[in-house]
Amino acid sequence: MKRKILITTLVVLSCLACGCGEDNSNEESQTSEHSEGMIGDDAFAKRQIEIFVENESEWKASEEGFFYTVTDLDHNGRLELIAAINQGSGLFTYADIYEINETNDGLNKCSYGGQENEELYYDYPDFIKDGNFITFTNGTDYIYIASNYTRVSAMESGETIEAFSLSNGNFSVETLAMKYVNGEDVSFIRYPDETEISEDEFNKISIDKYGNDYTKTETSFAWDDLSGDDISIRLLNCYKTFESAEGN
Repeated sequence: MKRKILITTLVVLSCLACGCGEDNSNEESQTSEHSEGMIGDDAFAKRQIEIFVENESEWKASEEGFFYTVTDLDHNGRLELIAAINQGSGLFTYADIYEINETNDGLNKCSYGGQENEELYYDYPDFIKDGNFITFTNGTDYIYIASNYTRVSAMESGETIEAFSLSNGNFSVETLAMKYVNGEDVSFIRYPDETEISEDEFNKISIDKYGNDYTKTETSFAWDDLSGDDISIRLLNCYKTFESAEGN
């Protein structure tokens, strides 16, 4: 019964990510307009970092424990700032993602699976714990693979392998498989069909799903608690870690 509850909980969390982001009819022209601001354009990145700093009150958390990083997950030339924290007895990761807007003068808050309810908290992949992610790309889409650990008790836990991406201001997550532990019993489940699989199949689930149609690479996130001064430099250094890994 406990296993069913945990599985159901994890499926519900992942299903929240199945919606669509806001439709921007000018997306193609906006992407073209910012094409010179893609990865490798240092001056363009510095200007966007300054926009984050100018709007610090929008994304800087008042409580302690948050970490921050800068990315360009969808490679549209408009950077994102991620504010994340891992907390609670279940070890949930909560996050907010802010993207530079289309006019390059402010921020848009990204939705999670098309959801924009400020009263809800969504469990994100374990960004902070992992830091390094297998990435699959076809030159247009970028899919990042991460784990997500959830603790129910000292004896019961689940660890999912998740594929996350950002598109049109919408962050989405797809659960690929789960390792379920209940005492000495360990099982591996593939989604969405909930078929029991072997440990080896669990470990290579992302390769099996994306390996034939996408190029495999790696991505790194550098996190900073931004305590103290020099926020601009520290955010830029976070982005340079992402940029360097993505450029390989």
